[in-house]
Amino acid sequence: MAASWGTRVLARLSRYFGRLLGARFVQSWLRSRIQAGPPGPTDDERRQNRCLLWGEATDDAGREAVARLQTPDGYDLTVQTALAVACRILAGAVWPGFQTPAMALGG
Repeated sequence: MAASWGTRVLARLSRYFGRLLGARFVQSWLRSRIQAGPPGPTDDERRQNRCLLWGEATDDAGREAVARLQTPDGYDLTVQTALAVACRILAGAVWPGFQTPAMALGG
């Protein structure tokens, strides 16, 4: 995951404050802060946003594969993905029973 310097520092520091962050009073305070904020981006903001996905893998021989994907806003991407999966299931393109997403959807 690509993240800003500040986000990376806070993520590293969070391991030292795990118990404090899990405390009931801290959780209540954080919940109230979240609820006091806006409910999410507006339709216009979502249309202007995008999501950038990046993956990189290296095998034992040192060969690398890199993939980058630009998608709509994360909220819209979630809806579009859920609908696409539901359509494939309803069309009978997914076998019944347990499968990983890649097995079920051709990853």
